[in-house]
Amino acid sequence: MKIICLGLCLIVVLTGCATSPDQKPMVEKTPGVPLGTLEILRAEDSRNCHALLQMAASLNFDRAFLAERLAIASGRIPCFQTWQLLAAQFGHHENVARALAVAVRFPETQFPGDKVLGTLLELPPSQAVAETLMYLDTDAAFQAALGLKPYQRTVAKNLWRMKSRVNKEILNLFFEKFPRETVISLSRMKVEGFLSKEILQRMPWQQRQIGCAVCLHAQDFLADPSWQVRIAALRKAQSGNAVRSLLNDPSALVRWEALRAMLRIDPHWQPQDIDSLHPWEAETLAAAAHTPAETVKSLFAKGGVYAEITAPHMPEEAAQAVLAEKLSHRARIRYLEKCFGEERAVAEAKQLFQTHDSAYALEYLLGRKSGIDRNALAAEARLRDNFASVLADFGFLTPPIGESTPNRYALALKEVEKYRGFRVHTGQGTMECRFFGEQAPLTCASFINLVKSGFFDGLVVHRVVPGFVTQDGDPSGSGSGGPGYTLRCEYNELKYDRAGRVGMALSGKDTGGSQYFITHAPAPHLDHRYTVFAQVDKGLDVLSQLRQYDRVERIDLL
Repeated sequence: MKIICLGLCLIVVLTGCATSPDQKPMVEKTPGVPLGTLEILRAEDSRNCHALLQMAASLNFDRAFLAERLAIASGRIPCFQTWQLLAAQFGHHENVARALAVAVRFPETQFPGDKVLGTLLELPPSQAVAETLMYLDTDAAFQAALGLKPYQRTVAKNLWRMKSRVNKEILNLFFEKFPRETVISLSRMKVEGFLSKEILQRMPWQQRQIGCAVCLHAQDFLADPSWQVRIAALRKAQSGNAVRSLLNDPSALVRWEALRAMLRIDPHWQPQDIDSLHPWEAETLAAAAHTPAETVKSLFAKGGVYAEITAPHMPEEAAQAVLAEKLSHRARIRYLEKCFGEERAVAEAKQLFQTHDSAYALEYLLGRKSGIDRNALAAEARLRDNFASVLADFGFLTPPIGESTPNRYALALKEVEKYRGFRVHTGQGTMECRFFGEQAPLTCASFINLVKSGFFDGLVVHRVVPGFVTQDGDPSGSGSGGPGYTLRCEYNELKYDRAGRVGMALSGKDTGGSQYFITHAPAPHLDHRYTVFAQVDKGLDVLSQLRQYDRVERIDLL
């Protein structure tokens, strides 16, 4: 009966999507570009589910390459009818089946769970299917995943996605069989008691790093050869004596984490040589609850970036000196709120928005829960040119639909074909990165254009989370800036399963622009939520030295 119903559905869909003889074919050949690629890009960019469905319905059974590409597109738009049709026509094909499984994981697909589960179980069993079953997070999907015996390592890695259905008994069974894989789930679920120091020491650095969070003897990994592991161990350290030696670690990120650990373990501790602190370290010290006001004033008096990053932590009696300093709008508003309250800060933000077109002031005002007419403010901001990133962050700007002519996409694809990657030059060294142009062509094309314009040259690294990511690409340095436009997300099959993945930073779906991040280690919770568009192939250790407030000197193309 299931087969008959599926056949009837296929007939209905194919009949409804058939084109008349005088209609222009949906799949056209463009010189130098794979058949159908431009049309798929155009359908994705305009969120045209009907066009995607027509393309799927017109495919011959030997067009598995396009079917694979359409499967990914069906998750991006999203379009469940296209996904279902491709599963029926091409589900037996290994690559298409994998793409279909991956497409279900993309944010906001909202495909009907029962139908997805039934279709997944009709696809050839695979690692991709097992992982997607864990994403579904239902009892039936969990039981189906447990039934895929050859892929239990994949299930072990993804138990954390089913955490409401996974108890310690299940974790213990998987840990006994697949300890390396289960460590990922133990850490994501914050379950202690399974992982001993002896077991963890025998694992690769990636497992040692993530396992430190749930290992009772994590402090014993402070001397680990991997800087990522030492950072993880510092976050669990309880002894100041053990941490102290890492204040002189070869890795700048380890030194910063050691400083933070010392302030956590002994709130009244102060470094001996305050004048030699890097700006990021100075900010951390200034922000600590028990740092004396005189220390903060001393750091502020150094001027420049030190004044900028310590200003929000200056005492109220220093208001005259702080407000006389040439500070960013962010530092000024944060200081006023801390010392004089939200009302004073809001008044300042309103003035800066009106007189200086301040992106941070707009961000601050839109972030208020009361006292601000956010809709009126957003409407006013839309009339100006430089607030696209902020408005998109707060859901007040719908990403523009791209130009509908194929020429836009042809030019983008040809531009991506010219370059294999890019180099990031910093004072700490150079990183060489490879583009994933096939998986994220419009993201890569946008990045290439920004590099050509010199957009990234001299920008401050505005965010670093040691052991996780380094983030750059914001001309405002506040985390709210961008290029003046937004990009749609190009979710793909690539995962954040290794260090050096380059992804597009977002504040919600289709809000990317110029801010990119580079991972320090595997980050499975980012999988299929942020567009992966490049990979660091050389110079990965530069990340261990690149600190917040350092600068990217320039980026050039390869």
